[in-house]
Amino acid sequence: MNQLSSRKLNSQESSELYPIDLLTDLVSKQANGCLTLDYKSFKYFIYLEQGKIVYATNSLEPLERIERHLRYLSHQFPQLNKEIRTSLRLNLEDSNESSLGQPLDYQSIQWLINQNHLSKEQSIILINKIVYEIFETYLLLPKCYQIQLDVNIKLSPKITWFEFNSLVQECQKSLQNWCSLSPHVTSPYQRPYFFSKPGAAVELQKIAKILRGFNFLQLAAILNQNKMAVAKKLYPLIVNKTIILRNPQPPFDLLPIFSPESLSKINKSLQKITNKSTENEPINLENLSEKINQKQWKIVCIDDSPTILNEISRFLDRDEFSVFTITESLKALMKIIRIKPDLILLDVGMPNIDGYKLCSLIRKYSAFRDTPIVMVTGNKSLIDRAKARMAGATDYMTKPFTQSDLLDMVFRYLS
Repeated sequence: MNQLSSRKLNSQESSELYPIDLLTDLVSKQANGCLTLDYKSFKYFIYLEQGKIVYATNSLEPLERIERHLRYLSHQFPQLNKEIRTSLRLNLEDSNESSLGQPLDYQSIQWLINQNHLSKEQSIILINKIVYEIFETYLLLPKCYQIQLDVNIKLSPKITWFEFNSLVQECQKSLQNWCSLSPHVTSPYQRPYFFSKPGAAVELQKIAKILRGFNFLQLAAILNQNKMAVAKKLYPLIVNKTIILRNPQPPFDLLPIFSPESLSKINKSLQKITNKSTENEPINLENLSEKINQKQWKIVCIDDSPTILNEISRFLDRDEFSVFTITESLKALMKIIRIKPDLILLDVGMPNIDGYKLCSLIRKYSAFRDTPIVMVTGNKSLIDRAKARMAGATDYMTKPFTQSDLLDMVFRYLS
């Protein structure tokens, strides 16, 4: 690149560049602005100021990413509880990601600071985790075809910055660790599953309770452990096929995978780092299983469709969930008072009493003021979302939804 301006590289020019090489060039020229890189059907955004990296993100579920990191940090900073995380989502999920060039997850951090939920020092810890996660996959990107640097876009206010060489070296070490687990483990978004066998060890049975839909990153947040530590502890069980890995759920299946071949392409100009293989490393099940909460969660599902209730029950067919289904909205309130659920899934369109009215009635009982209520609806309009909030709903989920969507909602409020 001869000029640092707001422009797209032509196809011939960009086809010769690996994203890491492009960024190295921009850093050396002390570039300013936002580097936007199109990959498959999503985008990466790297923010620079005088050749320093000030932030990095991509367009794949930014609210899920920020919420997951807050869930992890809540073990260290108790004020980041599920109520704060819910308020954050409700305040920002309708925001314009491109507003003033500020990415949605960065807006989230600013909101947390402005609401005094995060100090500046705590926000730096959060930004570090996000930027390192983004860079791990950015470094693996192949040659790209659409790249743009907009010098007019700046983050404001700037919270921290990263020295490029140190950032790349640390991410390279992490990638080396991940690649040492290949070909079995190829992505932190893979989902480990354990199917109980007769006579399985008690520790394994405990672990099996959460290995049904959560990926490595979500497991790390639940267990309050480093994502690599979780992967390494499960690795021997993955090798001997006690644990089965399923592919990442969309849209995370679009991200490049970890492999020695892909890593070697970006390591030619970097110092090679060797790591000990974990293939023969003994697994310590005790300190992993002891993190798991053994409580059985009570979930009430209210819908006038038996078909949908059966599907939800099938999705939540796990030992740690006790699912109660209700088809008649007129009888729902009394049953809820008797059951005292930990989570309520509430359909909007029901005869006699609709979901909005029933949600308002539930909230009038002090025992359920803080109970998560998720409205389930086929409508996606802003008006319907606003009505749900006014009725007292904690969150909403649109039909049709997958098992992964439902488990993500459970992860958000019950894990």
